[in-house]
Order: sequence, then C-alpha cells, then structure tokens
Amino acid sequence: MRRRIIVLVTFALGSVVLRADEQKSKIENSPAYDKMKTLVGSWEGKVNEGGAAVKTNARFQLVSDGSALAAWLGEGSPHEMVTMFHMDGNQLMATHYCAAHNQPRMALVNSGDQNRLVFTFKDGTKHPAGRRSHATGRVRHRRSESSYRRVDIFAEREGRHHALRFSAKAVAGFSL
Repeated sequence: MRRRIIVLVTFALGSVVLRADEQKSKIENSPAYDKMKTLVGSWEGKVNEGGAAVKTNARFQLVSDGSALAAWLGEGSPHEMVTMFHMDGNQLMATHYCAAHNQPRMALVNSGDQNRLVFTFKDGTKHPAGRRSHATGRVRHRRSESSYRRVDIFAEREGRHHALRFSAKAVAGFSL
C-alpha cells in the first residue's frame, strides 16, 4: 500500500511539472531584447552624478527561465537600483526600481540605431506628476564587445531634467 501511494504521488507531481511547462507563455522574438541579453555578466565603471565621477558596478542576469533580464546598478551600495527588462507581447519593457523609492515603467521606442536602445516613460508608481523625481527615459548604447554606456534622464519636481551617465567595461574574465 505504501509503495502504491509513493508511486501515485510521484506520478501526480510529475504531471504537475509537465503541465506547468506546457502553460508557459511564449516570449516574442525581439532583436532589442536579444541585444540586451548580451550584457549578461558583471561590469565596472563610473557614474557621473553632480559633476563628479564615482566608481560603481553593474550586473546583468537572466532570470525566470530567460523571460526577464535583471540589471543591478551600484549593487551592494546604499543607492543600489534594479531594472527588470521583459517582453510584453512584442513590446520590450523596463521597470526600474529606483533608489528614490519609485518604480517607473518604460517602453522601448525605435531609435533608428540597433546599437542604441531608448526607453521612454510609460507609467509607474509613487511619482505623481510634479511631485517626485523619476526616470523619464533610458538610453543604452553598446560601444564594443567589452564596454557599454547608459544614460538615465530624470524629471525633477520643478520640471527640470538631469542625466545620470554610466560608462563601464566588462570585468576581467567576462565573455559574451
């Protein structure tokens, strides 16, 4: 009897795993998302904030069975931020979890240059218009196999904008 229960439980669990695999949503093919995935790995660089160059790091990792790309900036620092890139149908989206405690969502727009990905503000949380600083756009530019540049544009309370510029090189031992 015990053996029969073990066999039935094993069969039931195996069926659940197979069924879960069948229900995965399809990830639309996207050259832009494929380009973002080439950033997987660790990066070291400098961020230009307030006119000063500050050393920092970035890390990219595919998560959730490759359906999302997690990007950390300033990992381990008090100003650590995470951006999650994912497909929503045929649209590449970015949700940025900011050190300013807001979460803007951005959508990819066509920049006309396959090496330059531009995201524009779509919506988000914790930043009513005119009340809080939030990212309004993000530009990622891949310059070579071992370096990249990122520019974040922020809207301030008074309607002013400022840019956070990050340039990085791949950490030694990194390969695409």
